[in-house]
Amino acid sequence: MTDVPAQRPALTLPIKLAYGFGTVAFGVKTQLMGLLLLYYNQIVGLPPHWVSIGLAVTIFFDALWDPFIGQISDNWRSRLGRRHPFMYFAALPSAITLVALFNPPQGWSDGAITAYMIIMVIAAKATISLYEVPATALTPELAPAYHDRTQLLTFRYFFAIFASSAAAVMGWVVFLKDTVGPNGEKVRGQLNADGYGPYALVVGGLMIFSILVACLATQRFIPFLHQPAARSIGALTVIREMLVTMSNRNFLVVSLSALFVGVGAGLSNGLNIYFQTYFWGMGSSNLAFIVAGTMLGSLLALILAPLVSRIYGKKRACAILMGLALVTSLTPITLRLLGIIPHDMNGSSSLTGILLLDRTLYGAFATAAAILTASMIADVVEESQLATGRRSEGLLLSADNVLQKIAGSVASIIPGFLLLWVGMPEKAKPESLDPSIMTNLALLYLPATAVFALMAIGAIMFYRLDRAGHEANLAKLEEVAALAAVVVETEGGIDGSDLAAPGAKPA
Repeated sequence: MTDVPAQRPALTLPIKLAYGFGTVAFGVKTQLMGLLLLYYNQIVGLPPHWVSIGLAVTIFFDALWDPFIGQISDNWRSRLGRRHPFMYFAALPSAITLVALFNPPQGWSDGAITAYMIIMVIAAKATISLYEVPATALTPELAPAYHDRTQLLTFRYFFAIFASSAAAVMGWVVFLKDTVGPNGEKVRGQLNADGYGPYALVVGGLMIFSILVACLATQRFIPFLHQPAARSIGALTVIREMLVTMSNRNFLVVSLSALFVGVGAGLSNGLNIYFQTYFWGMGSSNLAFIVAGTMLGSLLALILAPLVSRIYGKKRACAILMGLALVTSLTPITLRLLGIIPHDMNGSSSLTGILLLDRTLYGAFATAAAILTASMIADVVEESQLATGRRSEGLLLSADNVLQKIAGSVASIIPGFLLLWVGMPEKAKPESLDPSIMTNLALLYLPATAVFALMAIGAIMFYRLDRAGHEANLAKLEEVAALAAVVVETEGGIDGSDLAAPGAKPA
């Protein structure tokens, strides 16, 4: 770190794209893990509430691991900087654990398989977090300006959503395509046990490749990124600093909103494949088209997020987009319950078109809202630095992310119990399932989703940091840095890299 180049490299479009491409790992992993409830319930044969409880158990690990990695990487000192050592290390184990998750041992008892699933889910989440937490924390340093970081985050979210959707299409078309059973009956691809292992193997390879691309593309910026002051601190000091940093009002407001979003997302992710399979009667070929709508929506979000943000500001734009996402997500199921979309349309091309349009609009609105939420958290970094004297991108962004994970994991319990409540049988056949089961599930799902979405919108309206406030924070930090440079020149030996603004409270 002693031979620092004279000029910081430009953050060109190819570098932005390569950095964003790293989230392909998170996107494809999320897509495959979204099938866990169906896989371990309908393929492996575990009771649905066992699977849901098992998945929820992992929240206790998430609650500690992500903020821990964020705090450690915020204070890490190495030749590869604060973030890249963790990012490089994550590539191989994140792929291995995902492959293991979809290749459970044969002949084990239900209890043993449940324990195996829990351990592998924890390992898969832990290893991908070793990349995602530090990589996300790079955003504020790579793009300090108010709208620039929104654009950079847009690329990250685009690649995550697009990759998740592309992985789904690949799954339905290649690995989980519909087949014909030994007696001539149609076998839904998502219920094909033999497809999941090879599917996970290909996804694991994509994860390794995307992580390495992002690491190599951003490595040239390491000499110009923030390097924390060398210091020796104990565990209590670390905990105290974490609590002080996370007490920022604007951070708490966005995190509360994210908490409600996470609950709704956990509920939706757990039941979506059930609605597609049993409520709409979709086969894998239909699902491939529907998922393409999410891919198109992520493309639209590339334009939508920066555009709406510039017109309304991040807070109002985010609230508007959340509301639109809520309406689009509930419309098809509501129309079915009202009889406007009849049951005899199930599996038809016209119904596929309706759901394709719905997924396109929802993908655009929800992705754009998520981009702006992350951008608002990133704007808190400088406000927090002025108050505490420390740059805590990793902690702030990971703490927000872990709240969504916790909420989503808690919510993942709900689908299993809802399925139990409505009487969903194990290894059910779509053609023979009593339609009232899915109707009752829809009547429970709609109000629950709406309530959590409305609470998320209400919480985000209390955010108070706009563009003017962010630019004022950047100006103050420049003043502090200039003052620190003068102090170093005149008095010597003082590291001003972590100085707070005058009047800031000590941690």
